[in-house]
Amino acid sequence: TLHLPREGRLVAKKLTDYSLSFYASRSYLTQKTRPETIDDLRDHLLVSYVSNLLYSPSLDYSEVGKIDAGYVLECASAIGQMEIVRSGGGVGILHDFAATGYPELVRVLPTIRFLRAYWLVVHADVHGLNRIRRVESFIFDEVQSRRRQFSALLEPVRDRDEESGPESC
Repeated sequence: TLHLPREGRLVAKKLTDYSLSFYASRSYLTQKTRPETIDDLRDHLLVSYVSNLLYSPSLDYSEVGKIDAGYVLECASAIGQMEIVRSGGGVGILHDFAATGYPELVRVLPTIRFLRAYWLVVHADVHGLNRIRRVESFIFDEVQSRRRQFSALLEPVRDRDEESGPESC
């Protein structure tokens, strides 16, 4: 899950932190001016979640304030959002660990980053079952073996298109 449950007979274990940032495709940025501030998004198409379908408070990115985009294209799937942005469809908030695999994507608004976490949650009644513990262990070990993919992106990073020093988180 994307957030630590606050009620219920549940056993939760944090898997990893991860980050999300604003991205656009190189082809999109050849047609539009690169946004430099959150206010610049009013001149762009923002690819976003369907606000009425947010199943977790972690999917609400309002901590940057009201994003006043010119137009908003809502898509309930993170994969769908990634594909829309990759194809030149606009600017979107994408998972950094996924976006780094696509050279056609460029991080924009580099001073804005969203930090979140993945949690492994199991009901207390089944937590002790051997088959459940084995699945938990497998999932946890897999995430830990790839933790560098997640945690390296939490450090200040240089935008792919910038030659200057590192940016701040």
